[in-house]
Amino acid sequence: MNKFANYMLLSPSNGQKIPFGSLWSGNKAVVFFMRRFGCVLCRHTAFKLSKMAPQLSANNVRLAAIGPEKLGYDEFKQGKFFAGEIYVDESKELYNSIGYKREGFLGLMGELIKGKLTAMSNEAKKDGVTGNMKGDVHQLGGVLVLDSAGNKLYEFVQNEATDQPDYAAVAAAAGVSFDKSAIDSVTGPETCDTECSVPKK
Repeated sequence: MNKFANYMLLSPSNGQKIPFGSLWSGNKAVVFFMRRFGCVLCRHTAFKLSKMAPQLSANNVRLAAIGPEKLGYDEFKQGKFFAGEIYVDESKELYNSIGYKREGFLGLMGELIKGKLTAMSNEAKKDGVTGNMKGDVHQLGGVLVLDSAGNKLYEFVQNEATDQPDYAAVAAAAGVSFDKSAIDSVTGPETCDTECSVPKK
């Protein structure tokens, strides 16, 4: 990841910018590239990754989420969906350079027709995690675990919106224990303000 170290990320909370490489400078880092801040599945993933936050902090591992746009940040932050640092790659230059793809409307509709998207959205809702359709619904993301030299210890790349990281593998790469029961017992705030699962053309 060192070739991407100088890409700048915006901190929406204070308007300051930091280089991507600072996230792993002197420590390991777990970095979640979100599809968008309103995405219900992303919020569910954020909550599950946040279950590891105390252990990550105790082991000097930074936990960060990056969104491809500022839209939805305030609601995401206020909803306390994530226990780590939050940044934005407004130009999507980092997303594009790393290789995070975009899913077309037909792909999203295919996931909906197969029932996977609806089933996973309903699972998130049962845990109290909801979302909205605001923003770029086509952007995909992933999860990286990096060592202090920027080497990838774990990499997950979405090929479709319903792809999820292997939480046990994330924990192992970060050097912390994995508690599946804690990851599965997610309870979040109700924040859905529009239809959460059906993609719009």
